[in-house]
Amino acid sequence: MRIRASHARGDRLDAPAVVAPDVIVSRGPARSPALLHLAQMLLVLCTGVLPGLALAAEKVWVELETPAQEETRLEGPVGLLEVRGWTGTGLRGGHDVLIAIDRSASVWKASGADIDGDGVTGRSRTELDFFLEYDRQSTDPGDTILRAEIEAARKLIERLDSDTTRMGLMSFANGARVHAPIGSSRSVLYDALRDLPLEPDFKGTSFENALKLARFQFEGQPRAEQPEDRRNLSVILLSDGAPTWPSPPSHAEKLAIGSAMDAAKLGVRIYAFALGPEAVSNRTVYEEITHVSGGDLVLVASPGEVTDFVPHMSLTKIARVEIDNLSSSQKARAVRLFPDGTFDGYAPLREGMNIIRITVVGEGGYEQVVDRRVYFTKTPTDSEERKAKALQLIRDLKIRTAETELAESARKRMEEERAGRSVTIEAESGDTEDR
Repeated sequence: MRIRASHARGDRLDAPAVVAPDVIVSRGPARSPALLHLAQMLLVLCTGVLPGLALAAEKVWVELETPAQEETRLEGPVGLLEVRGWTGTGLRGGHDVLIAIDRSASVWKASGADIDGDGVTGRSRTELDFFLEYDRQSTDPGDTILRAEIEAARKLIERLDSDTTRMGLMSFANGARVHAPIGSSRSVLYDALRDLPLEPDFKGTSFENALKLARFQFEGQPRAEQPEDRRNLSVILLSDGAPTWPSPPSHAEKLAIGSAMDAAKLGVRIYAFALGPEAVSNRTVYEEITHVSGGDLVLVASPGEVTDFVPHMSLTKIARVEIDNLSSSQKARAVRLFPDGTFDGYAPLREGMNIIRITVVGEGGYEQVVDRRVYFTKTPTDSEERKAKALQLIRDLKIRTAETELAESARKRMEEERAGRSVTIEAESGDTEDR
């Protein structure tokens, strides 16, 4: 079967999407039906809730902030209505997100991108590597894989809505530590990123410890008393390698998968970004930990490009949002969908009654439709205040339109690259299958 793609999302005003062509998105490893059924049965025995969660995950829900009422009246000099809302699949609730950043020794190598924006792209040193200090593995310390991880996290924090999403930050290598607990403010999260310890751990990498500490953080959150107060739990794991501790690596991988299954019992989804050739070529453990938790895996061949993909990931499994004026047969402009499921866009209005339809489509093909009736009266720009508001609205629309066009163009390029690419995976029987 062909690998499906997680679409890069629309952008905030200062973060246009540039999607790299050598990024592959995987929905978990290929498995024989018998093995997949066995894995599902084991998880059912452990949790007793998998069928219900799977069914709930297919349902799409929508909440509109504006227009909130089924019928409303609007007047103004410009026939545009800003539609804002929130959508998702599964639990109708907010998100608790914990970003886990790899700080092992290898992340001090060059990322392949100009992360610090100084016009010079650092490269990894190949000569005398064994005699160099960790902070000299890249010719530009501001362009390391670690800096790319930090920048990707910063952009994601910037794009998530604090009204719907509580965030935390941790790092890991051989051990793991929390730098900002779940629910920290943006300023605290930014400070934690800035103050992230700049010393590597040469003892190895433990996904087990990272996922175990993440699970402890979620377990420490107050339990929801009402179903509507339940929250979606997610770990965003950024790493450029594979588990190596405790040795041997095969043992470290088994412990990582076990830790991921423990997190899954709590309802935690793991979204992993495997950065660089080593992680991509040894992706089995990434596939396993995302598969057992119902998360996603993104393979990024050039680590620096993670800064373009983490901010546009989806925590909701929503494929797209469409906004149409059925009365005038016009589509909305500059429709943006953010990782936490919040969305906005400008619907064109004609004078008189307008039927605005919002259609949300999940990745599984399920959809939800909401209609709003808006009666619009056009008014003249007979005052400086009205004229200023009209001009500001037009300026905002132009900026957002440019953003969404860039994002759509990037998505199309990525799909074109992916259309001609096949990935060969060794099956359980030793045969190969083209996905």
